[in-house]
Amino acid sequence: MVFNNQLFIPEKVMDETLFHTWSWLSLLIANWNKRKAKKTKRGTSNNLKVVHLGTKEFKIASNKRDLFLGFFEHQERLRKKLALEEGRIFVANEQLS
Repeated sequence: MVFNNQLFIPEKVMDETLFHTWSWLSLLIANWNKRKAKKTKRGTSNNLKVVHLGTKEFKIASNKRDLFLGFFEHQERLRKKLALEEGRIFVANEQLS
């Protein structure tokens, strides 16, 4: 089989496809990281505020902290569940091979 006056070698085509896909994804991730860094710089602050126990501000901050920690724990559980499912899929694919 001839491909642009060259022999068609499936392995070579696959290698080049993977290389170009990887290059494209690397560029995409790099651009995403740059945009994320710019957004983070705009949204951060080193200003801390000391509030007294029992005040309205303390209750608001405490609720926000609890919500954040709950969300963080939820993300961790999802991450572990995803890793477990990916492992199961990998094992199933290995058994089929």
